[in-house]
Amino acid sequence: MIRDIIAEVYPWESRVAIVEDGRLTEVFWADQKENVGNIYKGKVKDVLPGLSCAFIDIGLSKNAFLYVGDIIGPGGQRSSNINDLVKSGQEIMVQVKKEAFSEKGARVTCDLTIPGHFLVLLPFQTEVSISRKIVGNQRRNYLKNLIEIQKPDDVGIILRTACLEAEDDEILAELDELLKVWGEVKKRYGEHRSPALIYEDIDVLERALRDYLDNDIRHVIINNMRLKERIDQFITNTNMHAGLKIDFVEGDLFEKFGLEKDLRKAL
Repeated sequence: MIRDIIAEVYPWESRVAIVEDGRLTEVFWADQKENVGNIYKGKVKDVLPGLSCAFIDIGLSKNAFLYVGDIIGPGGQRSSNINDLVKSGQEIMVQVKKEAFSEKGARVTCDLTIPGHFLVLLPFQTEVSISRKIVGNQRRNYLKNLIEIQKPDDVGIILRTACLEAEDDEILAELDELLKVWGEVKKRYGEHRSPALIYEDIDVLERALRDYLDNDIRHVIINNMRLKERIDQFITNTNMHAGLKIDFVEGDLFEKFGLEKDLRKAL
């Protein structure tokens, strides 16, 4: 399977396509107000037991929506009764999982994730889990033991498919980096009054590279030279996929590569 990443970036919007063997399989787009992945120190404004949800002020134009199933209480506590978990006026750490749309505010969760290229840190879980694409019990057990020995007891980890091509020291270096990020998030939570942005996720293109870049990716095509240079540096700094070909091509890439037609069919 040969995959390409095609990205077109404009001042008002960014679109990123994952193309497998010439066929559009995934597409991501974001305007300049993207918030998915960001972590906030919020304040509970209203609790609605009848709807099993709460509204959280995170400093955006509309209060965010927090469903009871997305709440983790002290010590990993979960409950179907939202009154057991949050109270009006309480400060709370949440992460945006879905952008605001129309009259609805963003949807948020307390079940935070801090992703890297090889690993995903789960600050409020403790389990180690492994991508289903990593096959073979010997390799799976080796990677799981590697992480369980090194990680703190109070966090969980997901090992991503990219671990298959990684050296142990690369995986452990990223674990250390993700733990530093989580430490900084906790520090900022303690320092700031709510509502406050305390962690800002990377943009949609860097996120696609982080989440999808593996040895099946042949090259990345971008229509913005400044962004191409930034992505070159991003890949170098994160030790991702040495030798990956990154091309600058002017114009409307979705139209040039026939993706606009595929996208219309999908919609």
